[in-house]
Amino acid sequence: MASVLVADDEKLILSVLKKVLGTRQHEVIAVESGQAALDVLRQRNIDLLLADVDMRPMDGLDLLKQVRALYPKLPVVMMTAFGTVSTAISTMTLGAFDYITKPIKIEELIDVIEHALSAAR
Repeated sequence: MASVLVADDEKLILSVLKKVLGTRQHEVIAVESGQAALDVLRQRNIDLLLADVDMRPMDGLDLLKQVRALYPKLPVVMMTAFGTVSTAISTMTLGAFDYITKPIKIEELIDVIEHALSAAR
């Protein structure tokens, strides 16, 4: 069982992801901001971070930069409803393991997360 931290400022997305990932036997911690995600990371070991690019006040790219500086080996998967090539390139350049677009295809999400967790082991 892996611990997955999900950071998204949309409560509905958090709820759905918590259910979906919970059925895969993952422990899911859901937070509504980048700062809350950093707080959780400081308090406990997390196996994977799934974060939205478009959050306020700290956006997902700023979160990714801080996570890379503090936890360089933590796999991070970014997600966004506004998928552009430049956003994808930015997330990968900053060290994201992968990047998925909303609306999220559940099978794709599960595949990406399982692949990221396997690679981290």
